[in-house]
This record gives sequence, C-alpha cells and structure tokens, in this order.
Amino acid sequence: MLKDLKPTRWIVIAAGIALCFTIVLRQAEALDRSDEGYALAQRWCQSCHVIEAGQNASSQAPAFTEIASNNEITDGYLRTWLSIPHTQMPDFNLSRNEISALIDYFNSLRAE
Repeated sequence: MLKDLKPTRWIVIAAGIALCFTIVLRQAEALDRSDEGYALAQRWCQSCHVIEAGQNASSQAPAFTEIASNNEITDGYLRTWLSIPHTQMPDFNLSRNEISALIDYFNSLRAE
C-alpha cells in the first residue's frame, strides 16, 4: 500500500509531518514563559506590587503571592484584568504575549 504512493504524495506527507513537529516545538517553547513574566513584573509592576517573596511589603497594591493564592483569580480573570485599563493601575497596553507571560509568572507562584 505505501509503495504504491507517488513521490509527490510522499513529499506532501513529509511536509505535513514536518509542519506538525514545528507546531509542537513552538507550543512547547511557549508553554512556560514565567521568566519573561517575571522580567515584565520587575519592569512594570514592582513599583507598586511585591512581586516575589523577600521584598518589602507595599501598601499600595496586593502582593503577587497574595493574588496568586486567591483561587477566585483564574487565568481568564487575569487576562481580562490585564487587558483593560483601570484607574487603580497605569495603562501599560500589554500585548497578548506579555499578558500570557505574566499569567505564567502568576502560575509559577501558585506552584510554590
């Protein structure tokens, strides 16, 4: 059965397999961007939030560990919260990738 396939079909099959591997590898790279999220938190958030254990507490905004430990604050909630401007926070106009990276950082805090 396989020997009856024409060479062009083999090329199409090989290209399809290569595409699948590329997609899987890119998804694996994007799975955990908590380091990128931490860098964003350092740059944009730590002036008001405590972003990691051991920092001095701030009375301006909740600590990231406090936010991460709240089971009512889901990834979807964070995505929405970080996507729209609020009077409590400056409008950083974060990209989808930046928001995803910050959510990955929050999730890394939940795992601790």
